[in-house]
Amino acid sequence: MIVEAWFLATATAALIWSVLGIVAKKLMKTSSGLAYTYLYSLIALIFYTPVFLYFLLSSSFNFSSLAFLAIIVSGTANILAFLGKNYSIKMGDLSTVIPFTKLQPVFTGILAAIFLAETITFVNAGGLVLVTIGSYVILKENGKSLLDPLRKFKVTKAPKLAAATAMVFAVASIADRFATQAIQPEIYTYFIYLFMTAGLTLYIYTRKREVFEEAQRGFMEDKKLYLLTGLGAAISSYLVFFGFSKAEASKVVPVLQLEIFLSVLAGVLIFDEKNLKEKAIGSVILVAGVIMTSI
Repeated sequence: MIVEAWFLATATAALIWSVLGIVAKKLMKTSSGLAYTYLYSLIALIFYTPVFLYFLLSSSFNFSSLAFLAIIVSGTANILAFLGKNYSIKMGDLSTVIPFTKLQPVFTGILAAIFLAETITFVNAGGLVLVTIGSYVILKENGKSLLDPLRKFKVTKAPKLAAATAMVFAVASIADRFATQAIQPEIYTYFIYLFMTAGLTLYIYTRKREVFEEAQRGFMEDKKLYLLTGLGAAISSYLVFFGFSKAEASKVVPVLQLEIFLSVLAGVLIFDEKNLKEKAIGSVILVAGVIMTSI
């Protein structure tokens, strides 16, 4: 059996993202989420520039007004989503947060039903039920009451922020799917990181200039890890956009859920997070639900 290129690319991106989540958890012990996200996008942009220039000279693309709009939408959504994801990783357990950040197919289906009048099938509805159950089990602590996950979600910021991040990522994924039909993913990846870096730079310059100094100090203290982060971000983003250019979003997004299992395992083994059994079972149920919502 020959593995299709889009599947291999997407699965590799999921593996890289799980490693980046571990690195982010470590780096943000001494750095703010804003400083980390700024360095993340800036270093990824630097690493990706030679790739962009190479493909720019040997390719042609249709830079229509709609493609330009898609870049703005996706770039803005990615800024908000990466900030939300990084802050949630900083505040909460990696094994709890990452599953919630992977709910974008669910939100995509719901938004499509509301705004595009698309039909939610019986399978889709069953997937939403499984996602709810899986999320509930992930928040369940051993020995606590069945109502404890509701209380935990209500009073804990990290899972709520992670879920909101998934909704923003859903908006970005729709724009990405559209744009990569008109612009090669090798080119599109660069524009997204350029937009993110420019947007974050403008925000920090006008609102929080002290973050520049914080970012510089953090980079000098953990130079190798930040370089690894930027390189990994550039590679994984290209792989995801390549996947979107070769297959439907409903096929690509479920493969990205592999990050959930790797992150849950890493959270327990590396950061000594608790309740592996509950989180593992909940993750399996959640992933099954996510796949059903994408069918």
